[in-house]
Amino acid sequence: MAKQGSKRRRTESPTCNSLLLCQDIVESRVTGQRVLQGIVELVRSSTFPAVVGPFAAFMRLSNVYGQQQIRVALQRGDTQESLFAFIATTHPRADPLGVVTSVIAIPPFIIPAAGRYIFSATHDGLEIASSPLFFEQTEE
Repeated sequence: MAKQGSKRRRTESPTCNSLLLCQDIVESRVTGQRVLQGIVELVRSSTFPAVVGPFAAFMRLSNVYGQQQIRVALQRGDTQESLFAFIATTHPRADPLGVVTSVIAIPPFIIPAAGRYIFSATHDGLEIASSPLFFEQTEE
């Protein structure tokens, strides 16, 4: 007979339908819908290090079983150094058949050097979304 040990059941990771860094996110007073303004893909600067932002993060999740913690971070592509990270926590009674939308203010931060950076979301250490961002140096 097999010995039964205490197994911690791993919660299924949510599905991240979108993870975007934007210049701003506005909510319509008429429809209640969110309007994403200036989706960030490429930022140019004549000097580095450069202070960029503020920005807003838009994250939309589905398949969320109750309260979950999602780590959102921006890392350098070459060194995996984290420039910022935070934990977004879903509602304890989140419905797995529903949608969880988060809008998070990102204060200004420093980009140390031009290059490729990764904006990502992870759940229990597993990546559920990632998006490359590029910071490019321009001539003065």
